[in-house]
Amino acid sequence: MLNAFFEKSKIDWAAIEWVGFDIDGTVYDEFEFIVQVYQEICSQLVPRNSVAYDFMLNRWLEKGSSYNKIFDEAYDQFIGGNDKAEFIQSALQIFRQFSPNLELNSRAQALLKFIGANYRTFIVTDGNAVLQRKKVKSLDVEGLLLPEVVIYTGLYKFSKPDRRVLPLLPKFVNSQNVVFLGDRDKDDRFAAEIGCQFIKVYNMIENG
Repeated sequence: MLNAFFEKSKIDWAAIEWVGFDIDGTVYDEFEFIVQVYQEICSQLVPRNSVAYDFMLNRWLEKGSSYNKIFDEAYDQFIGGNDKAEFIQSALQIFRQFSPNLELNSRAQALLKFIGANYRTFIVTDGNAVLQRKKVKSLDVEGLLLPEVVIYTGLYKFSKPDRRVLPLLPKFVNSQNVVFLGDRDKDDRFAAEIGCQFIKVYNMIENG
């Protein structure tokens, strides 16, 4: 079944015991979260300014989730003045405390359910731990995968692909029996640190 989902991966699934996962951009479309949280930020901090909302979304699409100047640019473009630091702090607080309402698409739900029933699983997700827990709960990823461990790197002073993540993994994970699924280069580098195979996926659709 998994070869049908991941036609280009050429993984020998008979030899696989563990499947590891990233969350954002891998099991769901992260843009869904960004739409919701930017709506909330603009409604609280930039009321009556839908242009600012569109601006922020477009900058995220242009620059990606690792770009950290969107709030700075939105302030300069639509507010101005001497309170930028306060605005950014408020925006970050809303972002980190936001409770999203996320859903898996039907393909992702079926795939995760199958993997959870046939393989041992673990999750490694970067970002603010409180927010990431809310995303995992909203998506019901734990209910589908029954992971052995969920590692929220935001609890530590490191993130993927830092080797300090490795001792947090289940102790029986090794390079011969693991596949890690992620959407970014750092996920690929993290898989290389484990010494395991890697499949680059976006929203549970294999990338070319």
